[in-house]
This record gives sequence, C-alpha cells and structure tokens, in this order.
Amino acid sequence: MKKFYLVIITLLLISEIFAQSPAWFWQNPLPQGNQLNSVAFIGQNNGFAVGNYGTLLKTTNGGSNWEFLQPFRPKNLNSLFFVNANVGYAVGDSGLIVKTTNGGNSWISQNTGIDTTLTDIYFLNENFGFAVGYWGLVLKTTNGGLSWSSQSFYYNNNRVLILDSNNAFIPHDFGMFRTTNGGVNWFSVNLSQNITLRDVKFISNQVGYAVGGYLTQGHIIKTTDGGNNWTNIMNNNQWGFTGLFFKDSSTGFATGYSGTLLKTTDGGNNWTNISFDTYNDLLKGTFFDSVNGIIVGSGGAIYKTTNGGDSWNKVTYGTDQFLFSSYFLNNSFGMATGGQGVILKTTNGGINWVEKNVNLISNPSITDIHIFDNNNALAVGSFGFIHKTTDGGETWNSFSGLNANDLWRLKFVSDTIGFAVGSWGTIIKTTNSGISWNFSNSGISNSILLFDCDFNDQNTGFICGSGGTILKTSDGGLNWVNLNSGTTTWLRGIDFWDDNLGLAVGDNYLILRTTNGGVSWDSLSAIQLAYNYNSVKFVTPQYAIIVGDEGKILISSDGGINWQEQISGTDNALFRVTVVDTATYYVVGEKGTILKTINAGVPVELKNFNANVNGNSVFLEWTTATELNNSGFQIQRREKKNELGDNWISIGFVKGNGTTTERNRYTFVDKRISSGKYQYRLKQIDFDGSFEYSNIVDIEITSPDKFLLEQNYPNPFNPSTKITFVIPNVGSRLALTILKVYDILGNEVTTLVNEEKPAGVYEVEFDASQLSSGIYFYRLSSGSFSETKKMILIK
Repeated sequence: MKKFYLVIITLLLISEIFAQSPAWFWQNPLPQGNQLNSVAFIGQNNGFAVGNYGTLLKTTNGGSNWEFLQPFRPKNLNSLFFVNANVGYAVGDSGLIVKTTNGGNSWISQNTGIDTTLTDIYFLNENFGFAVGYWGLVLKTTNGGLSWSSQSFYYNNNRVLILDSNNAFIPHDFGMFRTTNGGVNWFSVNLSQNITLRDVKFISNQVGYAVGGYLTQGHIIKTTDGGNNWTNIMNNNQWGFTGLFFKDSSTGFATGYSGTLLKTTDGGNNWTNISFDTYNDLLKGTFFDSVNGIIVGSGGAIYKTTNGGDSWNKVTYGTDQFLFSSYFLNNSFGMATGGQGVILKTTNGGINWVEKNVNLISNPSITDIHIFDNNNALAVGSFGFIHKTTDGGETWNSFSGLNANDLWRLKFVSDTIGFAVGSWGTIIKTTNSGISWNFSNSGISNSILLFDCDFNDQNTGFICGSGGTILKTSDGGLNWVNLNSGTTTWLRGIDFWDDNLGLAVGDNYLILRTTNGGVSWDSLSAIQLAYNYNSVKFVTPQYAIIVGDEGKILISSDGGINWQEQISGTDNALFRVTVVDTATYYVVGEKGTILKTINAGVPVELKNFNANVNGNSVFLEWTTATELNNSGFQIQRREKKNELGDNWISIGFVKGNGTTTERNRYTFVDKRISSGKYQYRLKQIDFDGSFEYSNIVDIEITSPDKFLLEQNYPNPFNPSTKITFVIPNVGSRLALTILKVYDILGNEVTTLVNEEKPAGVYEVEFDASQLSSGIYFYRLSSGSFSETKKMILIK
C-alpha cells in the first residue's frame, strides 16, 4: 500500500536549540566512543562524521584529527551527504533531517513532522533528493528540502542511490526497490533470492554492486544491465556486509561486521580480505582523493588510508575493548580493566590512559581490580585467574585460582581481607592480601551466577546474582543466608551505605531498596525503560547513582526512593560506576567507554533573564552557567495590573539539559500579545518536581497602529487551523470587525467574527472537519479595511 502527502518544513537554528552538552565527558576512546554511521568529505581537508546519540565530528586536516562538536540531540544520526562544498544533509531517528548551507559551520533542522527513523539521504543536485527510512518510508524533495513528499512501502529501507533524474535504487531488508521515473513509482528489482541489502554503488551506467546480509552471512550481488537484473557473485559465511565504496572504477571496498573489509582491484570481479585488528563493525567509508580514504564504525572508530586502501591505520585513540571495572586510589591514580587482558592506568585523573596487558595465552577478561597503594594492586577475571602487580601496574604476574570458574567482582574490606565472587556460586576469601585464597561455602546451588558484592566491615557483607539471589553474611563469610529479594530477575549490582540501607539493581530496569539490612526489599518505580541496570553506588546516604545499558545513568537525591535520568552523552552499555569523591565519578562500559564527571553536585545557576518587545511579540532569553537534574523551565506571564495577586499563567515550557557545567542559552517567543503591561518569570523545575523562580522582568506592548491579517497556521491544514488578525487603535470608538470564510466559488461558508473589537491582537480557530478538501478564502473587514487570504484544506 502506498501513501502520499506533503510535508511542509519548519526551519530552526540548531545552534540555539541544541547548544547544551552533558556533564559527563569522554576519557576513552578519544575524541568519543559513540558508533559512527556515516562520513563525508568536502575537499581534501574538511570532512564530517555522524553517529549515535547525535554525534557530530569534524576534521580539517584530511581525517588525521577529529574534533568532537556539540551533539545535536540524543537521537542517532544515521547518514550524511554533501551536495557540494556548502550544502549538506544529515538524517536520523524520529524523522530528523538537518541541513547546512555553509560547509557545516551551522546546521538547520527541517521539521518533517514524521517520527519514522531515517537511514539515508542522497541528492542529485541542490534541489532533487531522496531520504529513506524504516517502514518503507521514502521522502522526496525537488526544492532543496523546503518540502518533502512521502511514500510508504513495506520494508525497512537502508540506503538510497540516485543515478540521474529518473533512476534511483533503494536497498532494503528483503531486496531492492528501483524507480525509472524520478520516484513517482517504485518496483522491486529482479533478484535470485530475497536478501537483506545495505548499500549499492554503480561504477558505470551499466555495472553496479550491492552488498548486505545478516550479522554472520554476507552477500555481494552485481548487475551488468543498469540494474534490471542482479546475480549473486559472493557469499561470506563469516560476517555480513554493511557498506560499499569505490575509489575509482576498478578499486572498491566492502565494509562489514567485526572488522570485515574486502577489496577489489578489477571492478568487482574478485574480492580479497584485508586484515583488520579490531572487532568493531566497519559501517561506512569514502575516498576524498586517489590515495586518502576514511572508514568509520562502531565504538567511535575511525581508520585512515594514505596508500589507496592497501593498509588502514586507526586515528582515534584508546582501547576499544569492553571495560568492566575501574578503581581509583585518589583523584589522580587509577586503573580500569576489560576484555582481552586489558588493564588501563592513569596518573592524572584520566586525562591520559596507558594500556597494560596481562599476557596470557587465553587472553582472559579482567573483570575487577583493587589498588592497595601506588605499587600494589590485585585483579581477577575469567577462568578463575588472579593477577598481581607490585610496580604500579607496569608488569603483572598471573596465577590460577582455586578453580576455573570466572570471577566477576573483587572487594577488600581491609589491606589483608578480601572476597571475590563469580560463576557457579563461587565465593572465595583471602586474609593475606591475595597471596592465598579459600572457598567460602555459599550454601546455594552451583548453578547460580554471582555478579557483585559489597562489605561494610570484616563481618557484614552482601552478594547479588542470577535468579534474584541476594546473600548475606554476618560472620565474615563463614555462613551465608539466602535473603528473600521478592524477585527472580537477575541482579547485577549491589551496594550498602551502612548495615541497613542498601540498593540492588538488575535486568529490566529493576531497582530494589532495603532499610533493614536486607530483611525486606521494596521494588522501586524508576524510569520505565526496558534496559538492564548493571551497577549502583551510594555517594552519601541521600545521593546514589545507577548505570546500565544504552548509556543510562540515573541519580537519586533521596536515598534511592526516586530517580532521575542524567544525560550521559552515549548509548553504549555502561557496566560499572566508581565514586572517587562526592563530585567525581567514573563510568566504564562497552567499546572502551570511560566517562567522567566532576560536578555531580552542581545546581542550576541562572546567569541572566531578559525580555525584548518586537511589535506584538515578546522575546525571552536566559542563560545558565550550570545545571543539575534540570527538567526544564516553565514560562509564566501575568498582567502588571494584577501584580499584587498570584495571577500567573503558564504559557510554555522549554526543556532543560539535565546536568551540565556548560553555559547554555535558551529562548522563547510569546506571540500575538494584546497591548498592555506584562510581567514574566521562569519556574525552573527539577526531575523530582522541586522548583525555583527566577527574577521578574517587565515589558509594555503599545497599541497597534495598523490593520493586519496574518496567514493561517497551519496551512495546508486538517481539520482545523488558526487565523490571527490585528485591530489598530481607532480612538475611543470600537470598530465593527467581520471575519468570514468562503469556498472557491465565493459562497459563504461561515462567519467567525462579527462584533465590535477594541485594539489588539486576536486569534480564532476555524474547524473544517465537516468540509471537503479544497481551497478556501477568509476575509477580514473593519471600517474601510478589507483583506482576503487563501488557505488549503487537505484530508
């Protein structure tokens, strides 16, 4: 089934709307670690890359270095295309389309009114282009994005390629669509089988290639007749393909999952594998001259070639291994551990991280670490291995533990006494700083997985795990009691402030809280998201933090009863939070993610609040220096003659930026205000509902001096629209004002206004729900003034 309608574009300056940045900042990888979905160059030096969580990067030296620009919003940006050196577009989730006309210096949002995820965009010239997305969505513009027509098919569209004004191709989840009449009609191309296709490129008018497949199954298909027929020329039974790009008519590359990269030097007849030392997905590539090219992918990875693609070097910094834990001895000295035996070390608060590897044949994951002092540290990991350093992490000695079960958490309650927990109910204890270990009998089934533990002293400790397991010891691990958590959901993190107040978190956004040492647990209603929470920490008895999948960071300021989401700046899974002091926290996660905040206790600080009048509109502007848990600002207005009473009315809301230390500018326009004196104020509201008021600003709007009939909005409309008009000051008498609606034949449809009106700005609503589609006119008459405007009803 196909639908067609017209989408009118509203232009908004992104620099004003998306100027905010989160309080959490990247420390690894650098410049950032969000997945990059697309890359484009405008010349040999200037290029851009876009990715998840609204990520935008820029290079000015041919891709050797990249600057992390302020992100647009927490929506993914999925594709990027430049028409020329000045005009470019990016598309993303929820129908997002942004455009630049100055080479990427600023971007403008084109509000399509569509919520569907857009996956790609392509322009033939400055006017003619397509954008495609999920649910078969195809958008077309012939005026540079000012308006878009829409068609819908059945499958998720992955890419779009325009060959000329008539011919274009759309690879989708079950094959490929084609048009031969400029997008008026689309039909399925002839394929030997229904396969997922993710990209398509032509190297001549007749010869083209498309790639795709699933995660572990890749396909390359070829056409030699301009796209009428396609044949399968290669199957990759290891990894699927994600993208396709050519340097010239002979040399091309196919990118894929888990570091897959194939190269052809004979126009696609034969393909050879290029070895990549990464598990990152390679998603999109481009060449900007005969030898220099860029590939981007998951984990924020960027690779560059300077020899035509024979070899590729990573230009982003830092490990891309999953990181499972971190530990800081003080504000400067800390370590983080992760997959493939990776241990990172910093001596300057994370400004620089140096990679140290535990060199074992099995390359075990290092899941947790404890630092005793500047020289001595102990780490645990997979296969029961325990790792020790005596030189500040420069070298490590590894030895097998009591069995081969994975160890997932390590907790020392003194310099000598420590516990480690892991798979199959494993609990082990040391009383000599890890030199030797003994089993602690948990008393539970060995099928239970134990993920986290916390001890307040040498006697009292808690462990959480699979199946809703919570264990408690009161005698230093000699005996364990299996507490009733009230759930069978897997619990992945646990922390106690004292012997009574504790929190546990787990899968499916589960948060448990106890105030009696685990005798009973309350399941809390947090932000209802289908994500797993992986780690929880108390900062104070009132202040606590949770991290989890999809970059979720939650903060509580009332001892864990209520929770508010912070802006993390990523959608990578977060596995562990480490609290250094009341303001400094570190979070580690997938793809080498290390985030840091140094301002967890900063309130919302309003620097200024101003109002300016332009005609019958009031422009409000305010700036914040810092924000903490800021849900947003409610804008309130009252007439000054009522200032002795509490006669404020709410006229709008501007979303805040959660928590940030960046200076942020906000604006709001109060339109079509009648003449008079008014006062404005802001009501700043936190996520927990607490609020504060700003100072009050005064303005005066003088009486209008001429008639004005504005264009109805929206237009076209269905089923109702609003009409605004202005009556000027005509002295002491009132003016008889008539506003009528007519059909295209001149027949009167309805009278909206027929009364004497004082000077002012008025707005009326016209409901056309009982009328048929078509062109209508509305006329305003008052005294000698008369004006008529056209409006369009589309059903």
